Parts: sequence; structure tokens; C-alpha cells
Amino acid sequence: MSPIDTLRFSGILRARTIDVRRRRLLVSRLADSDQAADLTAPPNCRGFGRVRHFRQSTAAGWPINPLPIVPACRALGIVDAPDMMTAQVFQNAACNWRCWYCYVPYNLLSADEARSAWLRPEDLIGLYGAEPNRPRILDLSGGSPDLVPEWVPWMMDALTDAGLASETYLWSDDNLSTTYLFERLTSQELDTVPRPVPEPLVEFSAVLQRVRCNSFWSSHLSAVLTPGNEVAVHLAVFMEPFLSDALSGRKTLESRFSRRRIAPFGTVGPGDVVLLKEVSGPIRGIALAQCTWCFDLRVSSLLSLRKRFAAGILASDDFWEDKRDAAFATIVELMEPAEFAPLDCPKRDRRGWVVLRPRRNQRLL
Repeated sequence: MSPIDTLRFSGILRARTIDVRRRRLLVSRLADSDQAADLTAPPNCRGFGRVRHFRQSTAAGWPINPLPIVPACRALGIVDAPDMMTAQVFQNAACNWRCWYCYVPYNLLSADEARSAWLRPEDLIGLYGAEPNRPRILDLSGGSPDLVPEWVPWMMDALTDAGLASETYLWSDDNLSTTYLFERLTSQELDTVPRPVPEPLVEFSAVLQRVRCNSFWSSHLSAVLTPGNEVAVHLAVFMEPFLSDALSGRKTLESRFSRRRIAPFGTVGPGDVVLLKEVSGPIRGIALAQCTWCFDLRVSSLLSLRKRFAAGILASDDFWEDKRDAAFATIVELMEPAEFAPLDCPKRDRRGWVVLRPRRNQRLL
């Protein structure tokens, strides 16, 4: 057998497995495949998916493997990471290498359309969303996802559009045999692919310590952070003077507008906890989401929102003018605001709203 020319073979397989213009990929059909016999459960998602069991414990004498369980639990707000978690797996239909230890049959690695199908990320998320008791980890595997790095940001978009982003941990594993990630993705797409966070954005124990003298928050936050509680915890970034106005109680409504369905749209609900963070600064306080409203501005008018909520939002005419192109709006009534000693937060991205712990079984509102 002659050595594989990785660069040349990668180019051939990429051309046969991704349609960038139509945003679709060639995905392996696992049902009735040779691989199906090796699975502990039958293929799901109409034959295109399978369930994988990730375990931290490995063979005797080997160190534990925290991936992807530990970072998934951190992102999903699961306090105690279990030894085992399941993941929903989809496999792209090509790989540029033929590793002797690979469990995927070679006929599922050759971009064979007879053993695969062209699917859009929206199709895959639709299949995933329809699964009963679906795993909270979604694993993009192969094959070699490295050949089609667009798959990750495309799936992130599809999860967001389906209202599943905050309750799903997207994971991808690969052999890292190409540099397509940096060559094929736009700078904007690269920016959307999250990097590992070395530590949690917020230590809830530190927040509890800061509100211990506030009778309401000491009691309420302790209950919220009890395992099994369904209330979500959010981090909202504020500019001044809006931050001070919110902490003082003068600003009773917080509004977020966007062109896409991103947090807090569909992710915040009555009773949720909102931590108030200063732009490029620490967390300065906490508030209760008393009432929440989500609006599709393609149906509801911006003018009607302004008439209804302007008094509590405390925004200028320029603010409303800047929101003319928004497609979605979320209004949150802030109650029980309380300022506390500044708490450092290692957040470095540009998100203005982060779901630190989603509601259980959360769906798009």
C-alpha cells in the first residue's frame, strides 16, 4: 500500500463532501452499515446518528479523560460532573487517513453518496431536536470534520435558530491533519468558534458570599443553586449609566435587541437570576427577572414596544433609532436589584448576555 498524500487527498475529499453555497454536507448513513453492528444501541435520527457513551474512567493504570464531560458540565451549569455522559453523534462521510485502529469502516470514509446523504445543519438539528431524551452533548465526528470546518459554526447557527444553543454542548473531535480551519473559515466564523475557558466565568459561591447580608438574596440564591432547581442564571453586560440605573432601581426594564435569535431571546424567564456586569469590568450586582417578554419584530412593531416599555428602559431617541434593523427583542423586568462588592469575571468575548446555567428542559419561548 502506497503512502497517502494527505494534502492532495484532503482536497479531493473536501470537494466531494461539502457544498458551501448551499450550506450542506455529506453525512454518513449508519443504519444498515457495517458500523451499526458495533453500536450498543441502534442508529437514531432516521439512521444518520448514533449515541456515544463518554467516560472519564479509563483502563487500569491510565489517567482519567475529562473530555468532553468536564467542559460540557461547566458550560451547561452541571455542578457535579458524572463519570459518564452520552452524546449525540453525527459523522461526516470522509476521512483523509486510514488508521488501523479506527472503528469506522473504510466504506464510510470515502465520500460514497450511496452510503450517505447531503444534509444541511438545520436538517441535523431537526433530527436531533426530535429525539426523545436527547443527550445534551452534540458530537460532530467522522470521518474527519477537519475537512469541513464550516460544519461547526454552521451547527452553532442552527442550534441558535432552533432555540437549543443554551442547553446543548457542541463538541467536535478530529485528527487535526489539515489547516483548513484557518484557511477556509472567515475571520468572523473563526471568532464564533469558542476557545476553551480555563475557569468558570462565575464562581457561584463567591456570589453567595457577597449577598449573605441581603436577606432576600441570601435565601433565594441558595435555593436557586440547589441541585435540581429549574431557575436559570444569567450574566448581563451593562454600559454606564444603565448599570448604575439598574442597580439603583431607577431602570426597571432591560432590553436586548438582535438580528438573530440569540440570548436572552427565548432563554430567560420569570424568576431567573441576572448577574449585572460592567463592560470590561467586574460583576457589580444581582437582580431578579420578574417578568420577561420576547418579540419577533417581523410581527410586532418596534414603535409599539417603545410606547409600551420606554419609560422603564430609560433609553434615548438615538437608542431606538439604532434598533430599527433588529429582528428580535427581549424585555426583562428587573426586581430586587442589589449591588455588592465587585467580583472579577474572566469573560473576554463580545457577548452581551451569557446563560451561565440554563433552565432544565428549556425551549424557545
